[in-house]
Amino acid sequence: MEKNIDFELFKKLLELEHQKYVPTNDIEGFKKYETILNNFTNELKRYLSGKGFVIEYGCRIGNLAYIPWIRIAYPEISSDNKKGFFIGYQFGWDDHHAFISILQGVDSIPSSEQKRILLHNKDLLRPLISTGSFIKPTRDWEPKIEGAPGKIHRGKSYADAMICYKPYQFSRLPSPEELEKDLLEAIRIYDELKPLVIEHKLVNYNNNTTQTSNAPRIRIIKKNSEEYLNSPTRK
Repeated sequence: MEKNIDFELFKKLLELEHQKYVPTNDIEGFKKYETILNNFTNELKRYLSGKGFVIEYGCRIGNLAYIPWIRIAYPEISSDNKKGFFIGYQFGWDDHHAFISILQGVDSIPSSEQKRILLHNKDLLRPLISTGSFIKPTRDWEPKIEGAPGKIHRGKSYADAMICYKPYQFSRLPSPEELEKDLLEAIRIYDELKPLVIEHKLVNYNNNTTQTSNAPRIRIIKKNSEEYLNSPTRK
């Protein structure tokens, strides 16, 4: 069966971000964006079926959810988008219209401990894995979230959460072959990360942190894969 991903859907998402087509209160824009995001998520689920991943997406809606996202995760080290370690596509950051990254869940960590825990985990793990062509963010990197008022600017906490990333812009989008290569590289990095997260019993591992009451309100539309750990190459 043909397994290539339809990255035209990904390109369309970046085009909508480039046009700033999806402000938070634009219901029609939100529905259009969500449909494409759902279709691209289904493409990823088809492509990665049988590999043991949970795959889901979330769209911006409400006062605080400014970053549409897709999460690709092993349930053993990320029970939901607020906890653990996972592969993520995020849309609408800074001068870039999308990222693919390896990152940590942020919103389950008490705000008073957030920076310490995220940076501790990142500093521990990064020397132990090969990040290849992915960028390791510096500690002073603070991406801006398009449309987010300064008083609820969350770019820094998400930057602290990133183990490594690769940015994309609509005007300089790589070929489908390169995008697929980036996804496979992200999976390779994530495969290296998984046993380390379990071995070191990291503070931000799965359910070992407490959900705070002031976490962002995010409408999550879960489209979870039902395939778990079926790949002979991942045991």
